[in-house]
Amino acid sequence: MTQPYNPEDDPDLVAYQAAQATEYGTWVAAQDIYVGNACAYRAGDPVPISNVERHGYERNSLVVKRDSDEGRALTGEPAPEPETAAATKKGGENTATTGKAGKA
Repeated sequence: MTQPYNPEDDPDLVAYQAAQATEYGTWVAAQDIYVGNACAYRAGDPVPISNVERHGYERNSLVVKRDSDEGRALTGEPAPEPETAAATKKGGENTATTGKAGKA
């Protein structure tokens, strides 16, 4: 009997997907980018690293990093949560709710 295909068990596929995530997950178009008369990328679209390097999109301010404030605004991704005292507990005390040391 054949076994069902599980993509996570294929190391080549996992490596390929990780490479694609890196290639397309770093830069986004800051504005519409045209190649000739054709729109290659709309504002907020992912732009592969290889094209950014090959065509000088970063030098010309056509792309921004996805994890920058401008990149998050273009993609609609939320900003990362800042690490605050609310995330830190010391010895059973919770200072997040009262601002004072003590039991919550």
